[in-house]
Amino acid sequence: MKRILVSLLFLAVMLLPASAQIKFTSNPQMPLPDNIHLYMNQESGFDGRFVFMSPVWWIFPDGPCDASQAEALVDELGLNGPLKDYVGMMVAVTGPVNGAAYDKEKDFAAYEALFNKIRVFTNLKVVGIGSGATFVNEAIAPVASEVADIFCFGGNAPRETTGTSTVPAYLAGKNAAKAAKAYIARDKAVQTVKGKSLNVYQNADEPLLQVIVNTQKNLSLKEAFADAWERLLSRNYRCSNLGHTGYMGGLRGQYGDYELEPYLIWERLGTERMKVEQSLFNYNGGNHPYLWFEYIPACLKDASPASVPMVILLHGHNNDPRTQAETSGFVELGASEGFFVAELEWQGKPGYEYMDDNGIEAVVRELLRKYPQLDPSRVYAEGLSAGGFSATALGVGKSHLFAAVGAHSGGVFGQGLNLGFPFMNPEMLWNEARQKSGKIRMPFFSICGTADDAVPFNAPGAPNGSMITDSWRLYQLLNGLTVSGPTDLEKYPLFGLELKNRRRVETNKHHAMEMGDILDAAQLPVIRIVAVENFGHWNFVPGSALMWDFFKHWRRDPATGESVYSEL
Repeated sequence: MKRILVSLLFLAVMLLPASAQIKFTSNPQMPLPDNIHLYMNQESGFDGRFVFMSPVWWIFPDGPCDASQAEALVDELGLNGPLKDYVGMMVAVTGPVNGAAYDKEKDFAAYEALFNKIRVFTNLKVVGIGSGATFVNEAIAPVASEVADIFCFGGNAPRETTGTSTVPAYLAGKNAAKAAKAYIARDKAVQTVKGKSLNVYQNADEPLLQVIVNTQKNLSLKEAFADAWERLLSRNYRCSNLGHTGYMGGLRGQYGDYELEPYLIWERLGTERMKVEQSLFNYNGGNHPYLWFEYIPACLKDASPASVPMVILLHGHNNDPRTQAETSGFVELGASEGFFVAELEWQGKPGYEYMDDNGIEAVVRELLRKYPQLDPSRVYAEGLSAGGFSATALGVGKSHLFAAVGAHSGGVFGQGLNLGFPFMNPEMLWNEARQKSGKIRMPFFSICGTADDAVPFNAPGAPNGSMITDSWRLYQLLNGLTVSGPTDLEKYPLFGLELKNRRRVETNKHHAMEMGDILDAAQLPVIRIVAVENFGHWNFVPGSALMWDFFKHWRRDPATGESVYSEL
């Protein structure tokens, strides 16, 4: 297979937005070996879920199959039916390479070779049926560092139970209980549900790491797959940001086990998502509507006026306008903590208007008008990458509007840089911070991975700072504090400047978080800085809870503009 064709496959999978009207169709323009039948969703639009974390299904059938048999299998599993709003962008039905029976070494080598050419997977679901399940159990499962979930129906138990990787799995049909023993051992799972025909095992430290065994007799493939989707396959995706940035890709096994992350299905949280296309007063003279997504928690309906906080999310440069809401953890927090979330298409897309900082304020004011339950004193902004630069700029330029702002993998640009967005102009921001210095208080939360190569966190070779460390200095100036000089990593390891309340937060991921505060004259933590150890340029979900814990202490009086801190 030519590399350029695989590159086209990757682009098609990653760039086509998911749709609520998915119909998987074959891709005849993409030549593949005879044993692989590829089906892709060709729909587009912003009606479904965020595409980058949508499932990619890699199916190993019960022996060789032709194109018509492969298509019938896709239909039998329900990928064109009840799961149409969730199933993602690609299905690959892959029979034995020799056209007869699976060979553990040869078929695994073919799987690994194709994986290494595509390179980027975030939600790879491996399905094995019959002899295909035997192959998955023996060859893929023991080294499934990149696989989000495995579903096996029938097949034989593996001859060996050892392996180097953990993976969530749902096993049904003949020999399911025997096959499960290897998965349970590798996942260090203990039984949490004991039933007549359904048993669940779970890792004590990682609740997403489960093994579910269904031994119900006469269970059809379609019934088993539907149950597996509800109980397991829809619960997580898998993201690799250990020591690098995941969306840059990597070879199979290069970075160890990809980390499990919760896959957002907001309906299960009692949250409603609303896509809004609305023309507001436009500061740029454009003719297109603004686009934003609202994630409305169940508590909003019966809430008292001005009682529900709001978090505005801002995606990265040219990202999908669902990126932050559906990968950061804020929607899940909004459901549990009781706050409203909106993600804005602030950069504009074809057919939608660029917002700039005034447009962002216009949307915030429209949301406050639309939902009187929202509290105008507790409006917060958070962004990733370019969205983090945007949130940093908003805290300076729109200090009357926000109670606090936060940047993930973003800061303040150096001179002459602003990605073409004037409200991020660094000279303007420094001048405005200088003018407002000591006259206002604007809380700022900064989080970044230490392995971030797009917006580097800190380095001995950059003693005068980076875009991240300069954002700390910007907010020191804005808040009337002493502005730090050159970073001193020898005296102050990791951060390069003195922080109060230094502490370490362990997580169930590969990464711990180091954090500390810069206090204002009232000894309040007005700037909080978090470093995620050995993490790349992306959202670190456990960090969202820390950011919200920082935000929720702050509010801004809409009448006086005063910043108020409360111990909760």
